[in-house]
Amino acid sequence: MGLLDPSTPLGHLPLAIPSMTLGRAWVHSLPTKLRAAAAAGIKGIEVFWEDVVFLARERAGLDPAAGKGLLAGVDEVNDQYWVAAAEEIRALCDELGLYVLNLQPLINFDGLLDHAARAAGIEKAKLFFKLVKILGSDMIQVPTNMLSEGTTGDEDTLVRDLTELGQLAAAQDPPVRIAYETMSWGAHRDTWQDVYRVVERVNLPNVGHVLDSFQILSRVWADPSTPSLIEFDDKAKADAALGESLRELASTPGLREKTFYIQLCDGARLKSPIVPGHELYTEGQKPRMSWSRSSRLFPCEYDRGGFLPVTDVAKVLFHEIGWRGWVSFEVFNNELADPREDLPRTNANRAVESWKRLRAELGDAWTHECR
Repeated sequence: MGLLDPSTPLGHLPLAIPSMTLGRAWVHSLPTKLRAAAAAGIKGIEVFWEDVVFLARERAGLDPAAGKGLLAGVDEVNDQYWVAAAEEIRALCDELGLYVLNLQPLINFDGLLDHAARAAGIEKAKLFFKLVKILGSDMIQVPTNMLSEGTTGDEDTLVRDLTELGQLAAAQDPPVRIAYETMSWGAHRDTWQDVYRVVERVNLPNVGHVLDSFQILSRVWADPSTPSLIEFDDKAKADAALGESLRELASTPGLREKTFYIQLCDGARLKSPIVPGHELYTEGQKPRMSWSRSSRLFPCEYDRGGFLPVTDVAKVLFHEIGWRGWVSFEVFNNELADPREDLPRTNANRAVESWKRLRAELGDAWTHECR
């Protein structure tokens, strides 16, 4: 789906949700999660690599929960099982009327220094190309590298890597788009500006970026390692930094056209900062990553502890930039491993309800149904 006219009511925009947001692969089956999304009126799915790996290992007769998950490479199973998994997902999505927005994430791809690691990344990308075609999608999401060792943030190197990936993707039949996304805990690059500069320099029509409210806010406004959980431990300074970032976002030429989709979510206010001794603290892992993986919420879930100024970001995205395309609700937290049977259905409905609340805060008429 291309971009709609900027005057389109927000309630007419297509909603998507990552399969992982509906439950972890080893706890909740993908068919159950997809049915929950469709029943809630969600139109698109971001297929998470973890779900593909789990299903492929299961079809290969291997213990599905013993695999490498997001880090799984081409050699995890034989090619026939990758194909079988993708075909099964595609058939179920077609049955339910769900569109596969993308396959994600092609993790830790950019900035690799080791030649063998870089070659393995290219081989994994080629597998992604094959599977995304079977899934009926045309997009792969690539986050900024999270590995500090064996990598570089040198912009020329990142441009080289994304150019090579973009050219390989463009040569596919049909062509594949690459959606590059900043991680606020990225090893070297952690702002939307970092990613957008690379996208601009690559200058390929099939290479764009993802704008994620959590990645913007958790880098510029929030810091889970401070007592207040706010950047600089000073709300006034954080507000000023966010305002400057959003003004730049709204005034950047061509940004709307190079945005392939957006993601929205909030983060829960913790009782104490993530420092040594905190239950979420992991040695060698940035606190922002720990917080992101354990404590995200859907927008406007203030009753659950949501406190990020998501509406401020949304106002710029929808009102100033005029975004009128796919809106995805990417939420990660510890509850996703809860075996509660109703979790996929509950999370799908929470996503839809949060969209209604956010639209109300943005002044969009409630009469425009998200379905």
